[in-house]
Amino acid sequence: MENRNSVAVRIYGQEYSISGGLAREEIMKLADLVDQKMQEVAESYKGSTSSIAVLAAMNIASEAGQSEDQTKQIEDLKERLAQASSYNDVLRARIEELTAQLENTKSVPEESQKLIHELEAKCRDVESSFFDIQMENIHLKNELETLKRQYR
Repeated sequence: MENRNSVAVRIYGQEYSISGGLAREEIMKLADLVDQKMQEVAESYKGSTSSIAVLAAMNIASEAGQSEDQTKQIEDLKERLAQASSYNDVLRARIEELTAQLENTKSVPEESQKLIHELEAKCRDVESSFFDIQMENIHLKNELETLKRQYR
């Protein structure tokens, strides 16, 4: 069975006995809110107590509606944040994948550089051999000319 609390409260100058399943402090807090709203309405509206109470209730209902709208917006934002979080996980995984691919491609230029150095060294060897052969060819031409002169 629900524990019901009965609390004496003052709203807009009148005593009320309110009973409910809420904690005593909550009932008093709500009564203070209603009293405060009625006082605010009474500052700008000089009507009967019942009219002031209705306008205060309308203000409270309006605030409650705004609160519900804000709660819905918060829930929507939470849902979008959860989706964004899962997108972030997908993006993180893709970034890691691309980073790994980038690391693999970094080794290709290193291997290419090594191959280029080897080819340059071979090219220098070939040029050096070509120079040696040219020098030998010149030397042989000179010998041939010398021999031709001797036998003439």
